[in-house]
Order: sequence, then C-alpha cells, then structure tokens
Amino acid sequence: DESERVEEVIEGVSSDELRAFVFDVLAANPGLRSQFRARFDDSGKPVEEYRDKIETLFDEHTQDYPVVTDAIVFSHFFELAEQYREREHYRAAATVYRALFEGIDDNHVRIDAAYDHYAKALRSALDGYVDCVLAVDPSDSEFEQYASVLETQAISEPRINEEEFRRALDDFKDRR
Repeated sequence: DESERVEEVIEGVSSDELRAFVFDVLAANPGLRSQFRARFDDSGKPVEEYRDKIETLFDEHTQDYPVVTDAIVFSHFFELAEQYREREHYRAAATVYRALFEGIDDNHVRIDAAYDHYAKALRSALDGYVDCVLAVDPSDSEFEQYASVLETQAISEPRINEEEFRRALDDFKDRR
C-alpha cells in the first residue's frame, strides 16, 4: 500500500500542478474521465453520447461476424449510474440507464448468443431507470415524459422486449 507515500507527494505539489496532472490523465483516459464526471459533475451527458458508446461496443463485437456471439460487458455504465445515484443525481443516473436499455433493445437483432446476459442487463437498466426517475419525484409533465420513453421502446419494431418495457412501465405507474 503506497497511500501514505502518495499522500506525502500530493502535499508537496501545488494546486496548479495537481490540476494540470489531473487534466492530462483525464484527457488520456476516457473511463477515468467518466468516473470523474460522475463524481464531480452534476449534469452528466446527453443520452445520445452514452448510446453512441454502447453502439460502438456492438460495432466492435460485430467486426468479424455480423452478430454478437459473446457477452458485452456493460459494467462501466452500471458503475457510472451507481456513482450518480450515490450522489443523489438521479436524472443523470436515469440517463445512463436509459441509454443502456435503449442501446441493448435497439441492437437486439445483432445478438446471437448470451441472451440471458442481455436480458439481465436490460432488466437491470429498466429497474434502475424506474428507481431513479421516481427518486426525482417528477412533476406530472416530467412523469409523462419519462413514461413515454418506456412506451416508445415498448412499441418499437420488432417488439422483442415489449414485455419487459410494459413490466417496467406498469411498475413505474404503480409506484407513482
């Protein structure tokens, strides 16, 4: 454990030097940058940015074969959402969960194996979304906007995950 030594070094570094170091490290490491933003930035990113990253994962896993034959690891997104939840930034967490369930659902035609993995990830993302939106205590108009996201996914073609989206929507309305 080098924590004592690291602490000593940090004590001897100026705030400008430390800031420059952190900036350089975050610029070079997207995963760490996301963790940093989840911890210190209340706004999060737009859902499209997260969905683009999920789409890229599917693209990477289908480079050699037209369908995904293994389990894509989404733990980074779940960890990010959890960091937002721990800080009670429920809207930002809900955005991450939304990107996950939309990304998985939108790419269902590219999934050829590990169905259970994707079903569990979809369900976890839906449950997280519902929990976070309800924690916000949305106004009636906000509630309808959040519910419409679930309704839109439920009726999107083909309706392979319709049952899951309807379950989440019912849970969402029942707990309101």
